[in-house]
Amino acid sequence: MSKLKAIIDSRPRQERRAFREYLANQLGVSEVMIRHMANGTRGIAAEHVLKLESALKGEATRHELRPDLYPQEAA
Repeated sequence: MSKLKAIIDSRPRQERRAFREYLANQLGVSEVMIRHMANGTRGIAAEHVLKLESALKGEATRHELRPDLYPQEAA
């Protein structure tokens, strides 16, 4: 399961669509695109990673969203 899907699914069922719509507005994409990103049918585009990280307010890091683009920083 993707980190994005886990975050969305952690919300009460009746709030999930509104949360996807919030994320969609933050990224400038459709709610359906957010659903596709969460389900893995579409990847999270590079240009959306930082906006998504900001919109999620600390629930996921850029590394968790796209580890291929943002490798884990050395401790």
